[in-house]
Amino acid sequence: MVAIRRVLGEDIDIRKLAKLALVVLCAKLLLAACVRPEAEETARTIPDVQIEWEEVDRDHIQVIVDTDMGADDITAILFLLEHPGVEVLAITVTGTGLVHCEPGLRNAYHLLALTENPEIPVACGAEAPLRGDHAFPDSYRALADAFYDMEADVISVVEDGRSATGLLAAVIENSPDVIHLLTLGPLTNIAALVQEQPHLMDKLAGITMMGGAIHVPGNIASEGVPIDNQVAEWNFYADPFAARVVFESGIPLTLVPLDATNQVPLEKSFFEQLQHNQESPAAVFTYELLEENNYMLNGGWYFWDTLAAVIFSGEDVADLETTTLCLIDDEGPESGRTQPCEDGASVQVPVVVDPTIFEASILSVLNGVPISMLSAPDATTEIPLGNLLWKYEFGKADHDVFQFYFFPPRILDKIIYFPVSGRFHAVDGQSGELMWEFDPDGDVQAHWTVNQDAIFIGSTDGYLYALDRLTGEVKWRVQINEAEETHESPNWIMPNAAVDSVFVGSRSGELFAFASDSGEEQWRFETAGRTDYTPIPISDTAFLGSSLDENLYALDAETGAELWRFKHDKAFLFPKIYAEKVYVSGAKIYALDLVTGEELWHFGIEGIGFGNMLLYEDVLLINNSSGGFLYALDRDTGQEVWSREFLSCVPFEPQATGNMFLLANEEGVLHALDMRTGQTLWDFEADDRICTAVTMDENLIYAGSSDASLYALERDTGELAWQYQTGGVIFSQPLVVARIVYFWSIDGYLYAVSGPQ
Repeated sequence: MVAIRRVLGEDIDIRKLAKLALVVLCAKLLLAACVRPEAEETARTIPDVQIEWEEVDRDHIQVIVDTDMGADDITAILFLLEHPGVEVLAITVTGTGLVHCEPGLRNAYHLLALTENPEIPVACGAEAPLRGDHAFPDSYRALADAFYDMEADVISVVEDGRSATGLLAAVIENSPDVIHLLTLGPLTNIAALVQEQPHLMDKLAGITMMGGAIHVPGNIASEGVPIDNQVAEWNFYADPFAARVVFESGIPLTLVPLDATNQVPLEKSFFEQLQHNQESPAAVFTYELLEENNYMLNGGWYFWDTLAAVIFSGEDVADLETTTLCLIDDEGPESGRTQPCEDGASVQVPVVVDPTIFEASILSVLNGVPISMLSAPDATTEIPLGNLLWKYEFGKADHDVFQFYFFPPRILDKIIYFPVSGRFHAVDGQSGELMWEFDPDGDVQAHWTVNQDAIFIGSTDGYLYALDRLTGEVKWRVQINEAEETHESPNWIMPNAAVDSVFVGSRSGELFAFASDSGEEQWRFETAGRTDYTPIPISDTAFLGSSLDENLYALDAETGAELWRFKHDKAFLFPKIYAEKVYVSGAKIYALDLVTGEELWHFGIEGIGFGNMLLYEDVLLINNSSGGFLYALDRDTGQEVWSREFLSCVPFEPQATGNMFLLANEEGVLHALDMRTGQTLWDFEADDRICTAVTMDENLIYAGSSDASLYALERDTGELAWQYQTGGVIFSQPLVVARIVYFWSIDGYLYAVSGPQ
């Protein structure tokens, strides 16, 4: 395996912290974006305040922690209480965050007792935002109130009795030194203090806060959360007015946004390190917290507030730069948004975070002894770097980029086409210059198709569009669905084109065929369930899977007449057609006769869901991601050739070359497996997860990673041939043409890269 990581050397005494001088710098990576959009009238400005960051003695720093007692807050607070260079003077609980006041106080007292700090005072603030009625979902709050099923014994403490603002004011006013604030939740308590006691702001050295999302999507809109907001982060969204008050306070601010925390996912490798390093009650409690809530290790959880605490403590885990930001607090789909602007608050922001040193810092401080993570290659070993030919800026990926996992850029007649961030782009493949861009009323969708003259793509506005391939002009459009969209009923429009027709399904259960040159309806076929999956035209037949009436349909492509249907108790989505057979996956894998629809054989699979299938010579390979198994079947008989337990991180169709196929496991390690036996031939581990589809040419394998690197690997050995570093996670499957690799990153660029010259 290759693991390119820096190591926290054992000769470094992490308990001796260096002094850190905080200097106002122009943010190299953010400066280009520091332009206030003319249309954004809701972004507030602040008075012209000259911010100066003073040199801070990080050997002994006093702090008040304002927290909403989430799971990551717990780790952050334990880290600070155990840190030899930090003195926690008080803890205030914000009742507008994850936890309610009564359980929040109880849980905070438990952490103080655990670390033998019962003298630290604790208080809670208001449970309603200063303005508005935003709130965390009840299900989130129930987990925090229950202390994530950890025991919070009733302990002997002297309750402070003051409100959060009362405690904050008293500690700040009575301290002979300047005080630092670290905020790990909504800013209700801090904004109330700013409004009630403005004279105390001069005694604050600064505020380090976790919150916001600048150049990455927010984290409000998710499964089960019916809130139309793609840009805000929860801490600022819960009380956006309070966040604006703090932004405009003139207090020196350090912001740790999702841009930074996305670089430190909570992974099983950290949990395994912690399992072997439990030298203190704090370390034991952190391990038991993750063990009890092990769903947090399955992806989607990050060290949000913990990163803010580690950066605040002075550990050398991130590069800080300075930018100016505005906070939108008006109601609407951008409420709570943090965005660059020319006349906003001057804020320090971590741009690049080292996850290895970060994790080593947590483990070392919690245990009280230096602990290193994985060793890095010898410093004299140079990693060959790719050669940038050009890059095209399409803007930050502020929409649901995850749907674009499956769809790499495509090149036709030296023009590169790709959809991302709600728009469709056509870029000159030789120069990287934009040829045209399509931006409809809704967001364009990831799946698109093309014939000789036109591109066909759907949008969340409910329309199917036909675009001139060379100019991007709309040739025609037809409405397929109503524009309204919900999480339970997304507005998917996934067309497929033949020579003279375009086929597309709908939410209403109809399959349409339109003339590709005019958009005139040729026929429609009605089913009992939604049919917005991609129809597959083969010769004179169109095949369609329906998700609700659980049928696979074969229709005459010219007339829409039903030829046959096959029904079972699971949805059929994406059939494979090969050698007069149709292969479909549902609760079982089926092989059907292409002409009659008669079942030839079936194979039961473990788990629930459908598998992604690859037909390769005589083998049908199934990646049953939901069941956690790989199967190789004889495609003629359905007999099992081999199987193995393998949980892939995303349900991609395996990529094959020769007798080898490639797939990343749940931990994001890329595996090359033998097609004949299923055994691992080699694996490759990057600095972070590889959880997207890979691409191959005759010699190399190309894979993007969450560590923002594109890796080129030797096909036969998996050894690193070269890599190219971008500024963001690479979700895009690479496109390789004539040894030039095209791919996009969430840093907002499409790249054209070649190997070292």
